[in-house]
Amino acid sequence: MTKRMTYANWDWERHYTTQGCCCVVGVDEVGRGAWAGPLVAVAYHFTAVASDILVGDSKQLPPNQRDKLFLQLQAFGSFGIGSASSAEIDALGVQQAQYQAYMRAISQLEIRPDMVLLDGRPWPNAPYPCHAIVGGDAIVASIAAASIMAKVYRDPLMKTTVHEQFPQYGFDEHVGYGTKKHQEAIATYGVTPIHRLSYKPLQQYQKRTD
Repeated sequence: MTKRMTYANWDWERHYTTQGCCCVVGVDEVGRGAWAGPLVAVAYHFTAVASDILVGDSKQLPPNQRDKLFLQLQAFGSFGIGSASSAEIDALGVQQAQYQAYMRAISQLEIRPDMVLLDGRPWPNAPYPCHAIVGGDAIVASIAAASIMAKVYRDPLMKTTVHEQFPQYGFDEHVGYGTKKHQEAIATYGVTPIHRLSYKPLQQYQKRTD
């Protein structure tokens, strides 16, 4: 049986708006689990009524629907994009690098958020008021929007720019995740400067690149 797609709603945004928040922003990332390439975060703020837009977890949406929503979301809100490189992830750890990407994305917005809604775990010592919601990318509209924007930004980057730079690795298919094809390419060609050597499957290559 095919899993039925669930769509996000604006309940949390409305809640904080009634509490006096003028700018409620959703933030999410894509690429945390990838073995190579950047971690990309997007901060998204709905600035117009978007009741006709059905947004949900970007991982459950087909690519053509994500692309369509990406264009629609640009018209209904403002957004900022931030990223953390593989080098930053190796130096800081993925969690701290993720927070850096969050801050870079939020700093691209025209106004400072009164509340930031996050998917998953809390953001300790965040410079903004935050509320973390488990599964937020599937149930909170602004987080779902951020998730979609991040994926539509990162995937083409990996499939074109990165793939053209390292064509033998198959980034146009796996976009940096640890698939069998990616593992076989690493075993054959070694790692590149965009691989995350702090990740356990790749730690064996650290000494070879020192």
